[in-house]
Amino acid sequence: MKAFILLQALIIAAAVTAGAVIRSKAPDAPADAVKHFEDVRSISFDVVTVTEMSGRKNFSAFEGGGWFYDESYSPCIFVCRAEDSLTCGWYDFSQRVTVEKRISGSCPAVGEAIDLTVNGGIHRHPKNMYFYNEYLPEDIPDSRVLTVLDLEGLNFMKPGHSYLVACQTTVIGSSRYYGTPYGAPCWLDLADNSDKILTVPAYEADYAEYADNEFFCSSRKELDDLIALKKRLFDRYGLDAPTL
Repeated sequence: MKAFILLQALIIAAAVTAGAVIRSKAPDAPADAVKHFEDVRSISFDVVTVTEMSGRKNFSAFEGGGWFYDESYSPCIFVCRAEDSLTCGWYDFSQRVTVEKRISGSCPAVGEAIDLTVNGGIHRHPKNMYFYNEYLPEDIPDSRVLTVLDLEGLNFMKPGHSYLVACQTTVIGSSRYYGTPYGAPCWLDLADNSDKILTVPAYEADYAEYADNEFFCSSRKELDDLIALKKRLFDRYGLDAPTL
């Protein structure tokens, strides 16, 4: 089935993102059915957030910034390996990761597996209740329920890949919680990725074509700027990323 891409303005805290409307060939599925990375590919996304501003504040979480829940939370940065284990809800999701290198903050021990909670993920909104519905084509009925992938212009972490992660952490009860601040990209793939730019004409692409991207960008310049910022962060933390 043909699909369409639509950019929209999206300003949340320190990050500015835009939405791209992408229709997948695959059938729809509820978020709570997503347990593995391949399950994400089975979802027919109508809207995918796309990064539209690659400035330093895009990576504010790696500078100790980003929106924190309250003063009990503190920043934490580490390198981890993404596992093929997802738990998705309508407003957040968690992914199992195994820590490979501690960098700063109250990090888990090397080799420890934790569930990293992410604000955002897979949402569903009726068009008439969707905040940015004015950017959507008029021929979509107001009653249509939209399936939205909102990850600040990022993809889900790919199982087996190593990532630099910036998160917030606090002790809740007898355990420690790790979650990403909302409003800025919080994980960066140490592997080389051949991201596809979202420049195809409307109604001529589907999400499956971009499912292997690390970043969702609408221009080559945006992607190049993000990769340059990513490389500088890797250099700062002494990470080996020779392919960047």
